[in-house]
Amino acid sequence: MNLELFTLPSDFDFLRDHQICTPPFLETGAITEALGLMKEILIGWETLVQALGILGETLVIALVGHYLILGVIERLRERTKTVFDASLVRHCSQPMRIIITLLAVSFVLPLLKISPTMLDFVKHLISLCFIVSVARLIIRFTSVLDDLVLRRYQEDRQRCCLRIGFSYNVDDLR
Repeated sequence: MNLELFTLPSDFDFLRDHQICTPPFLETGAITEALGLMKEILIGWETLVQALGILGETLVIALVGHYLILGVIERLRERTKTVFDASLVRHCSQPMRIIITLLAVSFVLPLLKISPTMLDFVKHLISLCFIVSVARLIIRFTSVLDDLVLRRYQEDRQRCCLRIGFSYNVDDLR
């Protein structure tokens, strides 16, 4: 395998040595860092494929676990039949699927045989995804609260209208 493709061209070395003009991307080292990451990927592709296989299995197990947990919650919801339970399942199941999957991947991550640079990158990516998922869950939980307030408003309005003998359409409240 020829790894000379990953070295900087000699024209840039000439420019740097003679201080004629240094391109800005050479000063940051971003290209050198990206090329180093590409070298690691190409050299250790067998371990990368093995790591991707383990991550794939982890994703499948996490999704099956989520559907089992969701099934238990659905059965509990059918027994209680409250607005809160139905709204919680409807609004928060999708963000919880992502959070459960990210937690499963973060548990398996230390077991993977990948380079420390790649491991740090993946940990950082998972952390960012986890932050976004928790934020999304909090936002979706406000929809649960919205359903509870709307239900309470409907009950109060219905009692008031029954007291004065007025009928109304519940769909107009949405």
